[in-house]
Amino acid sequence: MFEQVIDPSKRSATGAHYTPATDILAVVEPVILQPLKEEWLAFKEELEPLIKDFVEKDRKQGKGHFYEQDFDSANEAKKVIKQKVLSFLERLGSITVLDPACGSGNFLYMTQQRLFELESEVRAVLQNLERLPVPSYIHPRQFKGIDVNEYSTEITNMVLWIGYIQARNSIGLDVITDPNIPLLQDLEGLINHDALLNEDGSIYEWPEADFIVGNPPFLGDKKMRSELGDTYVDTLRKSFEGRVAGGADLVCYWFEKAREQLELHKVKRVGLIATNSIRGGKNKEVLDRIQKTGNIFMAWGDRPWLEEGAAVRISMVAFDDGTEKRLSLDGQEVNSINSDLTSRIDIAKAKRLVSNQHLAFQGIIKSGPFDVSGELVRSWLDEPNPSGYSNRDVLKPFVNGINITRKPSDTWLIDFNQMTEEEAANYILPFSYVETYIKPKRVANRDKTAKTYWWLSHRSRPDMRKAIENLERFICTPRVAKHRLFVWLPQGTLPDSATVAIAKDDDYTFGILSSRLHEMWSLAKGTRLGVGNDPRYTHTTCFETFPFPYPTNKQKTEIEKWAKQLDNVRNYLLNKDPKATLTGIYNELSELREQEKPSPSHKVYSLYHAHNMLDKAVTEAYGWDYPLGDEEILSGLLELNFERAREEFEG
Repeated sequence: MFEQVIDPSKRSATGAHYTPATDILAVVEPVILQPLKEEWLAFKEELEPLIKDFVEKDRKQGKGHFYEQDFDSANEAKKVIKQKVLSFLERLGSITVLDPACGSGNFLYMTQQRLFELESEVRAVLQNLERLPVPSYIHPRQFKGIDVNEYSTEITNMVLWIGYIQARNSIGLDVITDPNIPLLQDLEGLINHDALLNEDGSIYEWPEADFIVGNPPFLGDKKMRSELGDTYVDTLRKSFEGRVAGGADLVCYWFEKAREQLELHKVKRVGLIATNSIRGGKNKEVLDRIQKTGNIFMAWGDRPWLEEGAAVRISMVAFDDGTEKRLSLDGQEVNSINSDLTSRIDIAKAKRLVSNQHLAFQGIIKSGPFDVSGELVRSWLDEPNPSGYSNRDVLKPFVNGINITRKPSDTWLIDFNQMTEEEAANYILPFSYVETYIKPKRVANRDKTAKTYWWLSHRSRPDMRKAIENLERFICTPRVAKHRLFVWLPQGTLPDSATVAIAKDDDYTFGILSSRLHEMWSLAKGTRLGVGNDPRYTHTTCFETFPFPYPTNKQKTEIEKWAKQLDNVRNYLLNKDPKATLTGIYNELSELREQEKPSPSHKVYSLYHAHNMLDKAVTEAYGWDYPLGDEEILSGLLELNFERAREEFEG
């Protein structure tokens, strides 16, 4: 109902989606209910001697239950029990919960119902001692919410009252006939307002609460301007400058606001949901800040969330001021939780190495259909131009991630590089194509650069071009792929933004990157993306932090030998079967690796053997014993990263 009443365009802009009950409870239970239940258990232990004393005296007196007319003459044990139970019930009735992106109020509703359940358990202790009604203290006024959509707070108001009626009826307290309970009154704690900014651009102040829970908007950095507008995004980033990184997703601002509430002692515990990209890149900086001023005590680093309209992988993060000492990650108790939501060696601390910079680059961002079929390009290649220039100057083979993992698509790129409009117009057919099919969309683009230079790729990557221009071949890998694959691309090929190009042409580097050691590092340093939860390779985190070994000549030669063999075997398998793809081949390799005794007769056994021998050669180049476990690999590489960083700093 909530999603239906929100205009689809506004729903997209705010990232508003219904949160499944299982995900809500995965946050609410550890953040709110667990500490209250523990508090109640401690309370019960304190009460047990008193209850035992009362029951024993009551039995001896032969009175059975304690009736209303005997209330004033109740023994001291019962008075104390009642006083303590009522005080705890009042405590439950004083709990306040804030959802700063409340949507339809699901988080608040589920919390209210769970508090009623706990309250029923507490009330039962007193009900077992007497037949008088025991009051309920839980009330919708305890729940606070903020949402920019005007319908959201109205729906939340109604949802909380419906839940209230349901819960009280279930425990025999009829609210319909109770004149002291005005139903469906407006709850003052539900506020229709932007949760981040005031109209004047200042940061909006959240109300205080004991707990903060919620599912803030899923809206990536790249979409913020198109959905929220340049003015809003510029104001938001300026207001949170120094607190939230400029390239961070929208959800990060809720995490930082909640962290601030903790630091100012305006809240005790927080539990929020985000996409799993919160663990990496600029987003992770908000988790770094949380760890500096408090601690993450519960997290799900990578969890499927497949509701219609939001097929993503999510992270759940619960944090406090460091009071909670029991830590849980992905449902398991752990000794520590890193800011990248892992409990392994904290390689998030790895430094970017100077020696690895200016070698790896994200490919070209087109921002328009500059990619054309090989058939069309071949009809243009030798078409003469009045200027005498050859169309071959501006037509380049083009590769994206799918071309690497599946099959080459014979795709080319119309590439005017950094030419002026007058220079590009010398190439009549390519320029006419761009003018006809690309210019109309680009001139309507919100981005000033894309609009002004409509005949050029939006990000033509001059640094990458310079780095690879004199190489006969260079290394390339898909940014997002099920398997971490590195391939050779020939000189003149332009890689798409869905790939990372590495400006090296030697078998040694290719072998190091293709090894299990670099794969483990890239999996740990990268993030994951999409429903398939595929690993994402980011050159700044995965490549620039990776410490290469210092091999002997013999060790380097061994790595080169097996790197060549690896490439040769893959090419052989691809050429042998016209339908074969690298993804398919590596799917089979994964299955073969799971066998207790891999059979030499298996069709990818040669690839299996080449990888093993390459891993052995690379491991020995680091001076380590082969084989190593995953944690040993990461620990060794992190230590070496620190060593390399110190060497570069001191040098």
